[in-house]
Amino acid sequence: MIWKIIGVVFATGCVGGLVSGLFYRPKKLEQLLLWYPGEDCSTHFPGLLANVLLGGFAAVVFWCLYGPFSGATIIGSSTTEVGLTVGQLGSCLLIGMGGAGFLLTEASRRCGEDIIRKRKKNDESKAM
Repeated sequence: MIWKIIGVVFATGCVGGLVSGLFYRPKKLEQLLLWYPGEDCSTHFPGLLANVLLGGFAAVVFWCLYGPFSGATIIGSSTTEVGLTVGQLGSCLLIGMGGAGFLLTEASRRCGEDIIRKRKKNDESKAM
């Protein structure tokens, strides 16, 4: 029973990651892959497939931490019945979107820092 629920949570998070990834409208085929290099920086960005997988992973982690199963016994005897509510499923979708979006934002920040660093280096070399 628990593995079915985890599968549903993962799939829902993957849908959230897909929505997040499509929000940025991949323009090139390489942007559908796991990771692709930035145009003006050395940072690699998560592709659509990475957004989908990370969204699913984030949803499962969130559900394991805050869902009804968070206090259940994994090894040993347990008589706890575990279920999945509509609210938890919705939160997994939202967490999937947010987790994938966070990764893209972090990559963009690093790329921006890399571009600034390169421009400073070019300006310093021109000044000499």
